[in-house]
Amino acid sequence: MRPDSPLARRAAVRVSDLRAAPLIVMRAGYLMHRFVHRLLHEEVPPFSCSADGRRWAKLMVAEGLGVTVLPDFSVIGDPLERSGTITWRPLAGDQTRSARPAAATVGLAAARGPGPASDLRRPGHAATRTGRTR
Repeated sequence: MRPDSPLARRAAVRVSDLRAAPLIVMRAGYLMHRFVHRLLHEEVPPFSCSADGRRWAKLMVAEGLGVTVLPDFSVIGDPLERSGTITWRPLAGDQTRSARPAAATVGLAAARGPGPASDLRRPGHAATRTGRTR
């Protein structure tokens, strides 16, 4: 999210906040696309737009088009975050259990850091980058 977003005044962002905000999601085929759909229980706002990768999502957020959900390691320390153009807040509660590919941050929204993505992958895939398999 941008630092001037009303969500930036909060310590954490709730799933209901995501449903009420202009949402930038990854296009189909990206892991974060599935994560957001599972997190929102398929109730993605109809006014959301999609991005082709995290770089584009962050640029769209910087332009004020909405908020997005990304892993915190994609946001924290990013030049846009360091310059104060975008900021992030963790997801409230333990929302990531039912949707867990990795922890996520809103708007840039993020939670705890890289985690196992295996429960969103099909059986038989190779190990995740953390070395865990399904």
